[in-house]
This record gives sequence, structure tokens and C-alpha cells, in this order.
Amino acid sequence: MKSDMTAWKLNTLDGSEENSGVWTRGADGYPTFANEDSLAIRKVVFDDDGTTSNRYTNYKGLVTFPENPEPAEGYIFSGWYNGDGIKVKPTTVFTADQTVKAIYTDASDIFWTITFYNAVPADTVLESKSYQHGSIVNYGGVAPTLAPTAKYTYTFKGWDVEPTNAVEDFDYHAVYDSTVRSYAITFNNYDDSKIESAIFEYGKMASCSKVPTRAATAEWKYSHKGWRPALDYVTEAATYTAIYDSSKVEYKVTFMNGTSVIDTQSVAYGEAAVAPTNVTREGYKFVGWNTSFAKVTEALTVKALFEELIIRTVNVVDVDGDKIVNTTVEDGEKYTLPEAPKKEGYTFDAYYEGSKKIGVAGDEISVTANITIIAKYIENPKSSSSQQEITSSSSTPRNDKSSSSSFAKSSSSSKVNSSSSEKIEAIIATAIPQFSVLVNDRSLQISAARIGATYALFDMQGKVLLQGRVQSADFEIPVARSGNYLIRVGNNVQRIAVK
Repeated sequence: MKSDMTAWKLNTLDGSEENSGVWTRGADGYPTFANEDSLAIRKVVFDDDGTTSNRYTNYKGLVTFPENPEPAEGYIFSGWYNGDGIKVKPTTVFTADQTVKAIYTDASDIFWTITFYNAVPADTVLESKSYQHGSIVNYGGVAPTLAPTAKYTYTFKGWDVEPTNAVEDFDYHAVYDSTVRSYAITFNNYDDSKIESAIFEYGKMASCSKVPTRAATAEWKYSHKGWRPALDYVTEAATYTAIYDSSKVEYKVTFMNGTSVIDTQSVAYGEAAVAPTNVTREGYKFVGWNTSFAKVTEALTVKALFEELIIRTVNVVDVDGDKIVNTTVEDGEKYTLPEAPKKEGYTFDAYYEGSKKIGVAGDEISVTANITIIAKYIENPKSSSSQQEITSSSSTPRNDKSSSSSFAKSSSSSKVNSSSSEKIEAIIATAIPQFSVLVNDRSLQISAARIGATYALFDMQGKVLLQGRVQSADFEIPVARSGNYLIRVGNNVQRIAVK
């Protein structure tokens, strides 16, 4: 059942008329109905002068041809031909049963076209000739050549089939041996001087066997970074140029104190070294360095310079000669004036050198010789006969006699104990006020004060709340809370009331 012949029989001898020509073979080998994709099975009879061979088509309509028969001497087998005189081939699709016959031709009447083609392009004809059947084929054209590519050169090797006797139309194609091409690759330094030149095959990675170098300058040193353009696989002759990274040359800077090394530093060209601190030598004062290191351009040895140390004595005393501070200072150095001791019944004025005023506490003076500094004080006022009382609504001080008498009456009626009253009377000055006070909320606005005079703010028990020196004729004094106060500027005192 699983044969082409079985399917054919169903189409012919054993098949009904209505089923004839509709049978083929399925994928499992058994007969099945034919369709456009699976053609009916047909029988082809190959007849060689009476000798026959039966063959059956497959589902595609193709049949396996027998081997070509051996012709008689002087003849050639021309092929198999159907009843219409048409030559059939293994590619012929048979759609009906038929007989094909072997046809022979006198060899002397047969000529074959022999064509020689180049390899690329494949349709390039080098030579085409007609040869009588059986004659020897010889190529007589120009020597075949093939243009080189970037990768290969070519040498003609022969033909894809060795030429022999002409027995059919035949095409021969040239074949070549190929050789990989090589190229010269040149490596230059940054200044276009040649480092080396080498030969590389196509497709190899270019490489330089020598490490490129570039001489350092006083400022820069160089390290090889790569090539321009970047190294690549060889496809043609090429030139590469070395490129470099640069960095500043560093120089050693050595700092010396006599024969001792204080510090060593590596400093980039053009940069500054950092001077060591606390450079000392017993009995001497450090004054600097023997050379500049602000812009280093070579290795340096920097030496510390000194001068003999001069010590000055600073003696701070009060007007009675009592010691306040006694210390020493290097010649030319600054000295900060200390806080002055408080002195009962007095307000600190300033520090003096002899009769020359030199400053107040916190000021700096330059010491260039041994010096004695005297703290001087101003005695606080002891009478209140001419004081005025200024309320928070006052705009100008009252300097007339009526205001003095009003102040006296107010003083006599105030309810303070006897000891507080005595202390207040010791503070209040007898002079007529020489400055003005305006009370503005919790701020005392002083005007017309003598610049350089000392000022002080007292509570009614005589305690100094604030003191200083007049820097401007008009200034303000803040008051922490409401109450009665005394304000003294120079030797002039006023009583004020802050609400």
C-alpha cells in the first residue's frame, strides 16, 4: 500500500472512472486524495530503443530519471523526448502518464558552446567558443586577473573544473588564490620625528614596539597617554602620532634653622611653598627667610634669619606708684592696656606715660623701650546744690536758677535714708550743666558734650552703671529700667528720671 505504484493503480486500472487521477501519497505513505499542493501519481515509461524502464512521479510531479544510456560509437545521447518532440529533464513536472524516448545524434554534427567566466563579477565573459563534440577544450583568452581589495591580492589558480573534451555546452569559472595584504604603519612622536615604522597584515591591530618618551622641561613632565588617531585594526597605510599627559614638575624646598632641617616640601613649578610656623632660636627673634619661595622654579634651600632678641619691661602703676601689672614684651611688639582697678570715689580717666595720654583699657600700644604706664582717675563730685531733675517728657535741660531751687526742694522732700542721701550728695557736682540730656523711652540722648571728656551713669546709691569716654558731641546711653539716675560728663552732673 505504501508505494507510488499503488497510488497510480488507484488512478488507472483499479480505480473507478470518477476517481481516476485523484490519488496521491500522504505523509504516512498511504494513498490519499490529491490537491493543488500534492499532485496525483503518474507513470513515466523511459524507452531506449525498445528497452523500457517504468518510473512513477512523486506528489510534486517529479520523476527520478534513469542513468543516461551508452550511445553507439559515433553517436551521442541527446536526451529523453516526449511524443511532442520536447526534451524532458529531471525538473519536468509530469501531469499525465506518458512515454519518453532516448534520442541519439551523429557526433560529427554536434558542436558545443564552451564559455569561460571570470570570478568577479561572475557574469564577466573571458572567452566563448564553439567546439565539435569530443574535441579538446583549451582556453585561449587573456590571462585572467582579479583586482585586489583592501584585504587581499589575487593570483589566478585555474578553473573551477579542469577543461576536457567538449561533450555538452559548458561554463568554466576562474578561481584564484588570495593573499592577505600588508601595510606600512608609521609611529611618530609629538614633534613628527619618527619613532618606528612596521609592516602589519590587514586586520591586525597596529602596535608600536617602543614606548614613546618626551623630555621634561623645567615646568612640565610628560607621560605617554596614547596615539592620535586612536590605534585601530589595519585596513590601509597609516601614521599615528604620540600624545602625552602633562603634569607640573615638583621641586624640593628645604627650610633650615641653622644646621637643622625644619621642614621639606615638594612644590609644583610656579607654586609657593608654605613657610613653617613657630620658628625659634633661643635669645633671638625670627625676622624672615633668606630667599623668596613665593614662586618655586627650582630646588631651594631656605634659611631662617634672626636678630638678637630685645626684651622690654612694661610697668603699669596707679598715681601712688602702686603696681597694677609688671610684665615683659619683645621690642616692637604690641601690648594691650589692662582693666584699671576700681578706686572708691573716683572714676578711671585713662593711662598715661608721664603727661602723655596713651589710651584706655583694651587699647594696644607698641612697645619699643622700657615703659612705666600710670593709671589716672577723676574724683567723683561731692555736692548736689546745682543739679536738675529731667523727666522723660523733657526736651532740653533747665540751666536757670529756678530749676536749681526746684531741684533743691525736690531733694529736701525725697524719702531716702540718711546714708543713701549722703552718698548721692557726694556724686552730684556743683557746676551748672554744660551738656544737654533728652530722655527718649529707655535711651538718654546726650548732646553738646565735650569730646574727650569722661562720662558715667550712676544709680541713686552712687553705683557706677556705665562709664566711658566721649567720642562724639552727640551720643546715646541705654538705660535698663525706669527710675532716677545721675549722669556725669566731665565735671558736670545732671539728675534724670526715666519713666
